[in-house]
Amino acid sequence: MSSSAIQVARRIAPAQLRVSLQAIPILPGHARTAPFTSAADTCRTTARFLSTTRSMARGLRLWPARPAPHSPTPLPNGVAPVQGKSTPEREVVDVPDATEEDVRNAVTSAAQAFESGWGAMAPTARRDYMFRIGDALESNAEAFAELEVRQTGKLFTDAVGEVREAASAFKYFSGWADKIDGHLYSMSDATMDATSVYVPKGVCAIITAFNYPLMLACWKLAPALAAGNTAVIKPSETTSLSILALRDLITSVLPTDTPSPVHVVPGDARVGQLLTSHADIAHVSFTGSTRVGAQLVETDARAQRMRPHTLELGGKNTLVIDASADLDAAVRVALDAGWANAGQNCCQAARVLAHRDVHEEVVEKLVDAVEKKIGAKPPGSLYDGAARMGMLAFEAHADRVRSDIEVALASGLSLAHPRDPNALYDAHAPEWVPPVLFRAVPDAHAIAQNELFGPVVAVLDPFTDIQEAVTRVNNTRYSLAAGILSNDEARIRKFVRDARAGIVWVNTWNVSPVNVPFGGTGRSGMGKELGLLGLKEFLFAKSIIRGYS
Repeated sequence: MSSSAIQVARRIAPAQLRVSLQAIPILPGHARTAPFTSAADTCRTTARFLSTTRSMARGLRLWPARPAPHSPTPLPNGVAPVQGKSTPEREVVDVPDATEEDVRNAVTSAAQAFESGWGAMAPTARRDYMFRIGDALESNAEAFAELEVRQTGKLFTDAVGEVREAASAFKYFSGWADKIDGHLYSMSDATMDATSVYVPKGVCAIITAFNYPLMLACWKLAPALAAGNTAVIKPSETTSLSILALRDLITSVLPTDTPSPVHVVPGDARVGQLLTSHADIAHVSFTGSTRVGAQLVETDARAQRMRPHTLELGGKNTLVIDASADLDAAVRVALDAGWANAGQNCCQAARVLAHRDVHEEVVEKLVDAVEKKIGAKPPGSLYDGAARMGMLAFEAHADRVRSDIEVALASGLSLAHPRDPNALYDAHAPEWVPPVLFRAVPDAHAIAQNELFGPVVAVLDPFTDIQEAVTRVNNTRYSLAAGILSNDEARIRKFVRDARAGIVWVNTWNVSPVNVPFGGTGRSGMGKELGLLGLKEFLFAKSIIRGYS
């Protein structure tokens, strides 16, 4: 261990993320040190990607910890409070940006783990370790959820659900680890046979967004590991804490003599570019904007790197409310579809399209539900179980969303909620943007076409028949999700058949089972996450033709 790595460890606050180690199942016969309890052990995980030359440290402004009687969850290994910048309300911590050398070291370590560690491990052993990682996440759901709350400003109840989804991904894909099979093909020549097998790709680059930091990482990481790959994760620069803690948890589950298959390189777009341009990266899995996704593919093409990408990109999704729908149930679905996670959701139903016979009633009921269930003021506490919407992830993002709203208002659009435009601003909570509902929005308006990634929903002009509804649903640049609320089976069948979207919901929204493929087409991305198709993203087929003399 280098002296600089020891110095890094000594600067780390003694209170680190201490998950309930006794709750983490350990494979029989494997001893484990306590990586969450000492500076020396912190070095083991941190020094794997920290080089001797540090780059800038990124100050993250955290939301408050859980109030008493709960003990605050300490920060993950390698993260320390910034002296002189924190306040009783908002602690500031530094997460060092990875350097070019850090990225090289991380990829090299992951490649070594692929060749002689995780990648060479028996599939049944990978299965068992992955299930234990899922168990560990589940056992420590509240600790991880608190980290998610503190770095994103989302509600604690939502964060707990996110962690459980992450745990579910590990448990589900653990079951595939020892069931990856191949095919035997018939041959016209009796002296030959042919088979094909699925094999892992190698080191995978995983780049995630700030809206669901832990869940999105696990949606990618779990199938990558189940397939036998290793990974280097570049989390969003504003939400790296839970990913660093995940790295520590995975290290704690594995035997001490097993090199970690997971490495983390925190930082901004520069770090992501360093990672994705590394020659030893075999696959790139990215969640983020369409613009950056296109840049990734373009950069690889220019460098003649013919490697696959899984891209989960933007969306501008429409929820259709048919005249036959139960309107009270429809409004409950629309409330969650539009404002869950403060609209920071690629699958957000940012457009509501109601039949002309029920249009006005839908608007009236939706405004009433927003006012009563969410309101225009920020929640008193992010840990309040009765709250329905949290903050935006950071102030600059909230400013961008407010700017888009201002432009829409200046163009003449009408606000249905909040009734007072001054409610868009809260001097004491700059990350807060209230639930915004525009009415009578033309389909071609920017607010109905561009992804805002915030709590903004546009009620479009009404439709008259299902063919018109389908045509208008398809009239965006994106093809991620669409949904219909209806009790008319013929209309449902037509909508499901003709809606151009990777995901179509009927009489529900935001339901993404771990065994069902997830992902869009066109400007919404390529490839699939979750399910068997999500696993196959991280495998390639090798054909073997053998002759016998």
